[in-house]
Amino acid sequence: MNLKKFLLPLMMILLFIMLGITGLKNIKLQQELDNVIALNEVTLEELDTERIEHQSALQLLQDSDEYSDTLLQQIADLKTRPDKIKYVVRTETILQAGPTVTVKEIPDDYTFRLKNGLAVAAIDKQEDSYDLLTYDVRLRGQVVMTASKANVSVQASSSEAPDTWLEVPVELRVIETEKKITIEPHVGIGLATGYPWHVSAALWTTVVHFPNSLDAGGAALIANDHSLQFGLIPIAYNVGDPLPVLTNVWVAPMATIDLLGQPGVSILIGGKL
Repeated sequence: MNLKKFLLPLMMILLFIMLGITGLKNIKLQQELDNVIALNEVTLEELDTERIEHQSALQLLQDSDEYSDTLLQQIADLKTRPDKIKYVVRTETILQAGPTVTVKEIPDDYTFRLKNGLAVAAIDKQEDSYDLLTYDVRLRGQVVMTASKANVSVQASSSEAPDTWLEVPVELRVIETEKKITIEPHVGIGLATGYPWHVSAALWTTVVHFPNSLDAGGAALIANDHSLQFGLIPIAYNVGDPLPVLTNVWVAPMATIDLLGQPGVSILIGGKL
């Protein structure tokens, strides 16, 4: 009984330590991101984050839209089967035109700029002629993807000022074409409450992992000052997945039995290690 007396506080301490480490990692990562942005002297506007959709590659090829023919050609160029494609990232952006300028005479020097200030052409007066110039436009992009979310940054630069990069708004759509089920043990800690109605520390594991933050087939060891229980987890769901910070909060119903053979039911709330 002495072991059970100290197990609940120990598990609660481990849970708080895990949450604290996660918070410290987030703070450190944010500081590093701020430093990188400052070093590059590039200020990014708030990027839209999109959730990843799930659809098979064959369904995408059968769609009657402007993307299906392009996707078919891309897959052919990769010399691979459609079921080997994991993600399809679709982006669209518009480099918006600048305002119309009305003049009665051609100016000696004038630079044509898009709405965001990017220089694309110019008029340059020479001694007895005009040079009509067009500038090279460079585009660079980057897609950042997690297991369920993604965002994209696209920037443009003109050869008129090649070191100046301007942010370009982008519409983003990400389709995950592979719905993969994995079988491997994932271990977590948490708290459980149920019949008998006591708050208990829990060490739990699940084995089968589906897309969309759903697990199945697990077990738990539950302990408090009064009893030691074993639990079976039919399913577990990550309710924190849509949240911006607490992305690792799992909820699972459990059927339990203690050392005396008394059955019960509990709800587990915890996080994976």
